[in-house]
Amino acid sequence: MIEEQQNKSIILTPCIDIVFKRIFGDERNKRLLRSLLDAVLIPEGAAPIDEIDILNPESQIEWRTDKHPVMDLKVRDKKGKLYHVEVQVANEKFFAERVLYYWSRLSASQLESGEKYDKLQPVYSIVITNFAMFKDKPGYHHCFLLLEQKQHFPLTDGMAIHFISLAGFDTTPENAHTLLDKWLCLFKEGTKLDKDIIKKWEEQHPEFQDAYQELERLGANEEFRWEVEDRINAIRRWLTGFSASFKEGLQEGLEQGRAEGEQAGFEKGEQAGLEKGLEQGRVEGEQAGLEKGIQTGEQIGLLKSAKLMLEANVPAQQISDILNISLQDIEQLKD
Repeated sequence: MIEEQQNKSIILTPCIDIVFKRIFGDERNKRLLRSLLDAVLIPEGAAPIDEIDILNPESQIEWRTDKHPVMDLKVRDKKGKLYHVEVQVANEKFFAERVLYYWSRLSASQLESGEKYDKLQPVYSIVITNFAMFKDKPGYHHCFLLLEQKQHFPLTDGMAIHFISLAGFDTTPENAHTLLDKWLCLFKEGTKLDKDIIKKWEEQHPEFQDAYQELERLGANEEFRWEVEDRINAIRRWLTGFSASFKEGLQEGLEQGRAEGEQAGFEKGEQAGLEKGLEQGRVEGEQAGLEKGIQTGEQIGLLKSAKLMLEANVPAQQISDILNISLQDIEQLKD
């Protein structure tokens, strides 16, 4: 995402949220934002989106209750349609639900109390992620609509939520033919892109030269470089905290599972001991119960840990490799 160069400038990409907001939230760069919207929403050859207004430009940064800045953009076009655009560096629990909530808030913000619903305009969300949102699904661009369950016709044409995964996008700049391909290459490569490629794209889409120059300008700004470093470090701290919480949950699951297993094993061992002889049976039963209890407890703890990892969107195969449990057992946890 960020690399040092000998001249003290850095290689930046718009997939860093603070960089995205600074470039695409600048009123002077509305042409760039309009081109990105066209790339995602408008079929090739169709009329582009008309003039747009940025409702929360780069100078306005919102804050969530967890003290993290919200680097999204809210946009309205000339026809009144609304757009919510953001990039997401790290996956987080309930991320899809958060995106849906942001979409609903933007839609609801159109009406004051008592106003009629016919004033509602379409609302579209575009989320570009550095990670795979849907690891078991092919493709990198997924569009969600409200569809009837059996016949799949839309309830309304006034909504769509687009998730675009840079992790799943593998088109090279040399083979980027569509407008969206070119933008995603720029998001992934930033100023590492060959300038000859930018010049080639500029023939049809001159906005790419402007976007590239903006990235170079920001990369040469020492104050902004520190802002980017602070933002990246904040994301790393969040990821580190998530990892620590996961490990604590794993240890707690192992200990609780072991305790429950030992108790169950003790009870079974005690019953067997009474049948064979009170004194000798108790000794043998306790030993058997202890061994089986440890085994059972470890299995319970591993399964609980696997469930925590599933909730954190860790792939099933990776869980199987880490915890050494079967994929069949992991799949049963999803039910």
